[in-house]
Amino acid sequence: MLEKFTPKEKFNDSQIEKLEELKELKRFIFKKTTENKDFDALSRIAQPFEEKNPEAKKCYLYHTLIGSSINPDQCDSFDLEGDKSILELAKKIKKELEK
Repeated sequence: MLEKFTPKEKFNDSQIEKLEELKELKRFIFKKTTENKDFDALSRIAQPFEEKNPEAKKCYLYHTLIGSSINPDQCDSFDLEGDKSILELAKKIKKELEK
């Protein structure tokens, strides 16, 4: 079941932890892609993900990952579930970049 999403100023503790973890993963991804001069790495992964999962466009963590600024009130969800989780996607990207 999707976590109830609330505007930014009312994020619950679990959402705040996930947001901070995603921000840390994003910093790692940015650092690695910059070192490798592979500036399109994130978009090569994010774009096909979004095409397969159009609901990602209304997910707050997805916008955080891709660097899009969106008002949290415009999002339907904080994260997606299971194998569609944005946080899990970021972890997979990190794992790929660590190879």
